[in-house]
Amino acid sequence: MFGATVGSLRILLWQQSGNQGDEWLLVQSHVTLQKVHQVILEAAVGGEAGDIAIDDISLISGSLCDFEEGSCDWQQQTTDDFDWVRQSGSTHNPSTGPDSDHTTSTPVGHYYYFQIVVEGVKAGPTQEGDMAFDDIELTDAHCPPPGFCDFENSMCSWSNLGGEVDQGDWLRGRGASPNLNTGPSVDHTTNSTHYYLYVDSSVGEQGATSFLISDVFQPSTRGHCLTFWYHIYGSHVGTLRVFTNDL
Repeated sequence: MFGATVGSLRILLWQQSGNQGDEWLLVQSHVTLQKVHQVILEAAVGGEAGDIAIDDISLISGSLCDFEEGSCDWQQQTTDDFDWVRQSGSTHNPSTGPDSDHTTSTPVGHYYYFQIVVEGVKAGPTQEGDMAFDDIELTDAHCPPPGFCDFENSMCSWSNLGGEVDQGDWLRGRGASPNLNTGPSVDHTTNSTHYYLYVDSSVGEQGATSFLISDVFQPSTRGHCLTFWYHIYGSHVGTLRVFTNDL
């Protein structure tokens, strides 16, 4: 059990223990539960030289399709004017489109593409109905999805559990860890001295835990995709675990 007001059952999704090197590593986990739940990240202190850090966390509703074997359950709309095209390698138009997919970063990997069309349709016989748009931008970067947090400005909707359940807090840090020979020197988002969350291994006793909890999520038949980057480096590193907690 996880406290008098938080829920009834924790389910372990993922964990990592020990020194993982001085680098950021990626975690992806698909969460499918039929009850209202929260996601919890628990860090246990292993010693003074063993900071644990996370960055660029996202929790997105839905399931993943990389289009390598087909379109999964995605379908073309039959009443529109264009179709999405499944492609590998470069697109057929010169000086535009990707040269490879994102999944494999090779010319043999598959993706879907289309051309963007902005259409204005006159709705009536009068002249009172102008349409306008402004400041349009199309970049190669992904838009931050709902549930994404890079911790650059705040902890977003993530929070420390607090109370008497845990013995420490997740902290927003930037640049190198205050503890020698441990922790990241840069964040993952910008690969520079920007922000991430970490647990200070110099605070608390060995085995002390710190819990980071998400918003409450409603049941979803398609589940949620949890993604984050972690950094576990030092000579006395504890354990980072990810749970779901039924409410």
